[in-house]
Amino acid sequence: MSVNFRVVRVKQMATDHHLNDYTISQLAKDAGISTSMIRLYEQQGILSPVSRTPCGYRVYDEQALVRLHIVQAGKAAGIPVADLVKFMRTVDDECQTACCHEVTRLQQLIATKQSDISRFKGFISRFVSDIPTET
Repeated sequence: MSVNFRVVRVKQMATDHHLNDYTISQLAKDAGISTSMIRLYEQQGILSPVSRTPCGYRVYDEQALVRLHIVQAGKAAGIPVADLVKFMRTVDDECQTACCHEVTRLQQLIATKQSDISRFKGFISRFVSDIPTET
């Protein structure tokens, strides 16, 4: 399977605010997570602020929100955070070959999880069908 993957690097922004800039609280609200979770994701290398205000407040761009949505979707699909961190760090390194490898690895992980879910659905269907009906 061929994977077409384009790496988009977040450009460093000036300290003046743009329309799509987020404070940590705005980003947390739009992503539906806590500010402490954003700080944790920063420590893990999933995202980073593009700048800071003169008062030291973090400023994020639209790309940070996209990254948070990817992480949330991955976690909901059962992808371990460590795998998502590895993926994001690979994207940040801008190595096309490594990114394609990571995408393929995640797709294989997802396929395995889908297979596990299908097998589980079969087990519970058989289990329920074996329950005697009331007379």
